[in-house]
Amino acid sequence: MDGTGYPKGLKGPDMSLPPRIMGVADIFEALTAGDRPYKQAKTLSQAVKILWFMKKDNHVDPELFDLSLTWGA
Repeated sequence: MDGTGYPKGLKGPDMSLPPRIMGVADIFEALTAGDRPYKQAKTLSQAVKILWFMKKDNHVDPELFDLSLTWGA
């Protein structure tokens, strides 16, 4: 959201909805994946806490992060 990540260094307002959704989903998947040989999977609560800090630091879309907490609810 702050232009330091992908895609193409765009800032939040310049990105369409799909890349902003994928940003949250991709980070969550990377944190919780159990098939990575270089790290253990994070628990759900650990992943949410990390994403919450990323929201606070403007690295993920804050509204989509909040919405993601209600998915499946």
